[in-house]
Amino acid sequence: MLRNALESWDGSRTTDPNAMGIHAQERLFRGVLVPQFQESIGSISWSYRLRTRQDTPEDLAIVFNGESIPIIRYREEWSKKVHLPYLDERDLTCNDPRWKLRTEQLSNGTALFIRGSHYGLGNEYWIATPCLERHFTELNVLCTADKENALMQWHDRGANLLKIDHDGIPEGQIL
Repeated sequence: MLRNALESWDGSRTTDPNAMGIHAQERLFRGVLVPQFQESIGSISWSYRLRTRQDTPEDLAIVFNGESIPIIRYREEWSKKVHLPYLDERDLTCNDPRWKLRTEQLSNGTALFIRGSHYGLGNEYWIATPCLERHFTELNVLCTADKENALMQWHDRGANLLKIDHDGIPEGQIL
């Protein structure tokens, strides 16, 4: 019964407190678009994956620059690759008003990227992770250019660092 109500719901507010037990508040589904990149010779291509624990409608799509970009469920809580350019922190609109998507926020202008295989995704992708864990053998750090000195100090204390200078790195950032 609840599933049928959700499928027929248009995303508007419900004001009748007796209507299927839904109170007078907005019910939204939320998802995070997690950035990822793939390296090829001399360049980096950016894309995203939707991460949510909720079932997505089969026709869910992001509306970006007047274009509808489909989100296809892949495995567990991940979608297939969503082709979008690198985006600063922002909300994105969907074709379904019940869904609100947000790009993952960077902590202090820094993002950590690990191999996708850590999440059961393709190993050719580097996907953002919220924290540094002991078992990560490889790691890429995307940060603002003003943090380069701090990274070099880390390098001087024994970290093995290599600055990647490829096309596709966002302006004002280093990898």
